[in-house]
Amino acid sequence: MFKFESFFKKGQEDVKKAAKIGTLAVGIGAGIASGSEKVQAQDTAYTNQVNITTKNNKIERPEDNQRNYDFQDYFNKEKHKYNPAKFNDLKIATLAAKIAGTKDYLDDYLAHEDFSTPDSIREGRIKRVKSYQEKLDAELEKILSERESDIKSYEEAKAEYDKILEKLINHVASPEYLEKLSREYECSIEEAKKIQKARLEAVKAGDYSLIEGLSSFTWQWDEVDGNIKNNSGKVYLQYNAKNKEEIITHEVLGHKATFAELGLSEKARQIFKEAYRHNPEFLLDYAKEEKFNINTPEETEETFKELTEYFSDISEIYARKKNLEMEMETLGIKKYGEKFTPKHLKILGDLKKQNKLSASAKQFLEIIKPEYLEVIFNDIAENNINLKDNSYKENEA
Repeated sequence: MFKFESFFKKGQEDVKKAAKIGTLAVGIGAGIASGSEKVQAQDTAYTNQVNITTKNNKIERPEDNQRNYDFQDYFNKEKHKYNPAKFNDLKIATLAAKIAGTKDYLDDYLAHEDFSTPDSIREGRIKRVKSYQEKLDAELEKILSERESDIKSYEEAKAEYDKILEKLINHVASPEYLEKLSREYECSIEEAKKIQKARLEAVKAGDYSLIEGLSSFTWQWDEVDGNIKNNSGKVYLQYNAKNKEEIITHEVLGHKATFAELGLSEKARQIFKEAYRHNPEFLLDYAKEEKFNINTPEETEETFKELTEYFSDISEIYARKKNLEMEMETLGIKKYGEKFTPKHLKILGDLKKQNKLSASAKQFLEIIKPEYLEVIFNDIAENNINLKDNSYKENEA
């Protein structure tokens, strides 16, 4: 069983020092929060802002042969009644507050005008503020007039996410998933059923929230008298995203089902560490595409460092692995449980070149050494192939 006390004491300083990440591709991610201290690793970043969680795998190895799959006990299982109107009302209240704030700023500025400032500068400033206020007023009027359709769009998004979530639940509950868990943990089917039950409960626990912004998974806890209390894992999903299946798979199967990497086997974590491939060309293309500041050698070095910390994070690698795994089944490339072979690798390489894979799936192929794909997809815990003799070529990924 994972020990929260050990993690908290060992990881608290790392959480405090964690950097922040900017736009990581498709609006998906994971996070950790401790009381008022919050750290998030999320897959969509704001332009020119880097916001990366650096947990650096500070989780301790389970002691005394205790399994670490009892993590479901740390989820807050309370369900919150879904109310789509609250999202619309929040949007209206936020906009109204902006309008009020803009009006207060203008009133204050007019009441304390500095007439020593040239008229052209003062008039220009007033004109810009009034123009911004008029823009906000028009936006608020539009939202109010479309309130019913706006609420309906939230309801439709919830229904769509619920349908995909049911598919994910069936995936975790499948015999194939159970059999693979038995190999991953090198345990009996009966023991594997306990792990499966933990992950299934984790997927079902609590509820997800629909938001306008970035999708993410956050883990929060409070420390009371030296003990971890009131733990909760929460998923936030972008309601108007086009890639809903990719997002919910990443957040729920990739992060929530395993409580980040806490619910992964020690061997699985080790394989992911070994399998990570430092890919400067990918990082450079990514930084350019997401418009990171890389105008100087210092900015480039810092960006590469932070992106490397993010993409090499075990939980983020695993989440992208689940994206590609589910995508292969959806595209008819490989059924879950079917053996992964060089044939599948070639198909994936062709689809990646044709830009027919999701952002998460493509990123996974960019950051994983090709010779590890068979291990990861067939039997993540047992490294039973000779990697030195493996004939996979990196440029095929």
